[in-house]
Amino acid sequence: METWFTRVKNDLTLLQDALDFYRDEYNEAKKDVKLLGAGSLEKASSSMSHIFEHRFSQLQDIEAILEHLNIQYRKMRSTVFQSWFENQKANRALSAKECEKYVDGDADVNDLAELINEVALVRNLYLGILKALDNKSYQINNIVRLRQAGLDDAKI
Repeated sequence: METWFTRVKNDLTLLQDALDFYRDEYNEAKKDVKLLGAGSLEKASSSMSHIFEHRFSQLQDIEAILEHLNIQYRKMRSTVFQSWFENQKANRALSAKECEKYVDGDADVNDLAELINEVALVRNLYLGILKALDNKSYQINNIVRLRQAGLDDAKI
């Protein structure tokens, strides 16, 4: 199974397609969090592990993309830093601290940092979904325990 991580790693131009895909999936995942009516309790309980596994694997794919971008970011910063530190044309030598400031102002470095921020935002959305699914599982478990205790009229 080819993941978005594999595609993005091979072709960074596909990153926006991956982010669009995961945003659409996030909107679908919000539906997984809802728990409506007493009749759906058994169905929700039986499907929880599959839903959680599916969304967790999506989160792991996003995390892999984010880590790949962070690696590329560190490589780019290192390259830009070397070019400023070794090949600067100033009359005086620049200190490492001054070179860092030039690296932070580099357009390519900042563009990649913005991409990383965008991927981190999508990752955080998925972290919220996983937290909500965990909470849903907890609620289902409590309702089942109430019913086992004889409170059959426990409703959602």
